[in-house]
Amino acid sequence: IGDAHVFNLLAGYTRQSNETVRNNVSGSDFVTDATGYDDISAARVRGAPTSDRQRWTLESWLGRLNYTLLDRYLLTVTGRRDGSSRFGRGSKWGFFPSAALGWRVSDEPFLRGFTPLDELKLRASYGVAGNPGIRPYQSLARLVGTPYSFGGNFVTGYFPIGVANDELTWESTTQADLGVDLAMFGRASLTFDWYDKRTEDLLLTVDLPSESGFARALVNAGSVQNRGVELSLNVDVLDGDRDSGRPRWSTGFTFARNRNRVTDLGEDTEIRASTISDDFKLGGTVVRVGQPIGVFVGYRTAGIVRDSAHARSLSRVVNRVTNQPYRPGDVVFVDVDGNDTINVADRAVIGSPHPDFTLGWQNSVSWRGFELTGLLQGSFGNEILNLNLWRLTGGDLATNVLRARFEDRWTPQNPDARYPRFGVNTVGAGTTDYNNLILEDGSYLRLKTLSLSYEVPPAWISRRGFSRARVYVTGSNLVTWTDYSGFDPEVSSFGVGNLNRGIDIGAYPSARSVILGVNFAY
Repeated sequence: IGDAHVFNLLAGYTRQSNETVRNNVSGSDFVTDATGYDDISAARVRGAPTSDRQRWTLESWLGRLNYTLLDRYLLTVTGRRDGSSRFGRGSKWGFFPSAALGWRVSDEPFLRGFTPLDELKLRASYGVAGNPGIRPYQSLARLVGTPYSFGGNFVTGYFPIGVANDELTWESTTQADLGVDLAMFGRASLTFDWYDKRTEDLLLTVDLPSESGFARALVNAGSVQNRGVELSLNVDVLDGDRDSGRPRWSTGFTFARNRNRVTDLGEDTEIRASTISDDFKLGGTVVRVGQPIGVFVGYRTAGIVRDSAHARSLSRVVNRVTNQPYRPGDVVFVDVDGNDTINVADRAVIGSPHPDFTLGWQNSVSWRGFELTGLLQGSFGNEILNLNLWRLTGGDLATNVLRARFEDRWTPQNPDARYPRFGVNTVGAGTTDYNNLILEDGSYLRLKTLSLSYEVPPAWISRRGFSRARVYVTGSNLVTWTDYSGFDPEVSSFGVGNLNRGIDIGAYPSARSVILGVNFAY
């Protein structure tokens, strides 16, 4: 509509279905014909194989409207309505709108004469997104086949393993964002974003009363908030090129800070992650209202009992962790609630796997065919649960221990030792809890990559039939600066999930590698 107004309208419809069938061997003489060959474990055959079929469908309607006024004022409005077969009857559909505003301030008449400014743009957005990330059929009451003995014969039957939830629906995330894009002097650019992200109706597995006959059920309960800032700065410090013989140097810096907090868990105030391993039999991290997801909860310690006089001063404290009075060389636990009794009520938040901030610094320098690039990466303020210390500093003479654990242990001649006497586990808080003695600062700064390359002059290779040749050497994970005593501070023995982050239980470290290569082009 003229040159000042620009409209753009988009509408669409998508439908996605997926069906998975696993059927290795056919069966006969089934308990019921209802499942056919989709459940051959129901066959009356001893040692019958298993098979299954699952199907899910996602259907979406979506629309988007873009409006531009004077090429300076920008508006985008989107709406989508999604339906997923994974949710309950009557709760399969969700509506997720969003809107974004942009203002190119640098194009305003009052700034057009300001030559150092290349671009200044202000942004604001608000929207809702949905998450259908659960396995199919979780809203239904599910049956599973099992063999058992009946009347002296081996037969197959079904029993329920899941509770129906017709109200199971979309998990929704609402996010507000404010941003600035700035470019100046033809060589510097900055992007800044502030966001507030709230996820509600979490798809959460909750415990059920044992008398219900079921252990857990999937429900919509709870909410989580993430709030933070992200900053990116890029500068062309030197703008030379190969033809001029002047060096070129560009650098980029990134910074991110996020604050995570659990604001609601429905009827619960705390959820413990699953056991870390069958070997250690330790509870994992904890999801607690008012705290970040997956914090470490355990006992706090206050040094070592130095001598008999120190032990007598602690005689009033009843230690339900070890069920023994304090003796010289023991680990002292903090009585958090101040009732002179050390028990499970004294477990407290002792650390978090979430960093206070992360940063990166990337540089690229080139001159006369040579190019040097590198990336420094860092994470600061997070803790790591170093379970490798469970045995290495545990004080059990039947296993290997650290040399420092042996040499700097408590003895009457060494009352100010770093470690307790032998026979006292430094973890020390029973078989299902840990304390801060195996929690370490996971902050690090790492030279993630460093690469040096040389572009061979065309005159040297053109007579050989090549149009381009490049020689390079690249190193990864070359140097790491950290106080963490384990192999690698960038560790996660349980993947990248939200629960059980920052746990090192024999995880293989990131490999240091050097690659030498040559690229040719005809």
